[in-house]
Formats: sequence, C-alpha cells, structure tokens
Amino acid sequence: MKYVTEELADHAEVFIKQQHALPFFVYLAFNAVHTPMQATEEYLKRFEKITDPKRRTYAAMLSAMDDAVGQMMAALRAPKLEEDKSHKLVE
Repeated sequence: MKYVTEELADHAEVFIKQQHALPFFVYLAFNAVHTPMQATEEYLKRFEKITDPKRRTYAAMLSAMDDAVGQMMAALRAPKLEEDKSHKLVE
C-alpha cells in the first residue's frame, strides 16, 4: 500500500497527462497535514534532527505534500499548460 499523499499525486499526474489536450479541472484535496499523523520513513529521515515525534511527523507530512504539489506542477509544465493562455490555471 502506498502513502496516500503520493498515491493522490500519482493519480492526478496520470490524469493531467491523459487530459492535457482537452479542457479539464483537477480538484485535489490532500489529507495531509491532518490526522492521522503518519509519514513514511523516507520523509521522516529528512527531519532526523527534529526530536519531538509529533513535530517531526508534521514536517515529514508537509514535505510529502510539497513534493506532491511539485509533481502535479511538473505535469502541468511538461506540455506547457502553465503558460497556455487557452487553459486558465486557477490558483
């Protein structure tokens, strides 16, 4: 089973790649950084210096969500949708 934040980003990326030539709308509501407070070991390792377990997990979850948003933005930038005036990018 994959980390939900990563799974959502993967599905959004696939959708953007499949629909990039057509008008589309993506609404992606990440569950991070809400409870349950869980993160993968990969992300927890990024914040080994944070000794408080709750703060460390929070930082890891936020980092995972940041990476996921970056993944989606890369999917939009690849076909130059971010710059395409015929597609309105809502921020």
